[in-house]
Amino acid sequence: MTGTGTAVATDADDRRAGSGELALVGAVLERAVRDARAGRRDARAWLASDATGGGPGWTYADACAVLGLDPSWGRALVAAGGRARRPSMKGPGRLRAAA
Repeated sequence: MTGTGTAVATDADDRRAGSGELALVGAVLERAVRDARAGRRDARAWLASDATGGGPGWTYADACAVLGLDPSWGRALVAAGGRARRPSMKGPGRLRAAA
């Protein structure tokens, strides 16, 4: 963060975006959608929750925030019965360098 509160990408941000960390979060979301579509109540409850942080493990909202996704992404897939596709790891969730 700069003194003005603007997020600035660092070399560490670039390495993280190219690593498996974001792919892992995307795979977790993809699996949750598949499990919810298969009728697993725990997956449906996780996708329906708007909770953030404050407890052990990742919340759905936190995972979406890491990838720059709107939480409606997975919920819409479950509601529409669409096939879960891994979210893009190149989306708006990645920090960009300040101009």
